[in-house]
Amino acid sequence: MTYSPADTALGQLHAKKEDQVTIGLLGASAPKDHITQIILQDVTSRYVFALDKRLINVDASKLYTAKRLFVRAHSDFFPPESAHLLLSFANSAR
Repeated sequence: MTYSPADTALGQLHAKKEDQVTIGLLGASAPKDHITQIILQDVTSRYVFALDKRLINVDASKLYTAKRLFVRAHSDFFPPESAHLLLSFANSAR
């Protein structure tokens, strides 16, 4: 799952309603033994995924930087880097 401290939808709107920090803002934190961390890569880089983890936090803070509402939010899958990540996940599952 991607996350970014600039994700205003999850960082501000959900946090106020739910009274807690959301995973889209800082990534998942539990269960620790099932989580690994990677950085969102550009489209020319290859991903290496940990096969022994059930959840991958993807630091997308280089891509999702705008601090305005609904700009480069967590559901913004149009950038090539997002497609590259998704296709890389699919390829690793083959």
